[in-house]
Amino acid sequence: MRFKIFKDNVEFIEAFKEAGSRPYKLRINAFADLTNEEFKGARNGLLKVQKLPKVA
Repeated sequence: MRFKIFKDNVEFIEAFKEAGSRPYKLRINAFADLTNEEFKGARNGLLKVQKLPKVA
């Protein structure tokens, strides 16, 4: 599930870049595996996001 969210976000970022010049940039970062709702909640202090340990 989490990987699908990440892949969807990467596709969104790539489409954004291909669309042309924008006043801001998007890139992959520590939040790339969050849904919009999770990101908004985490950034507003409403949701505690638990990061899973990295798997080799």
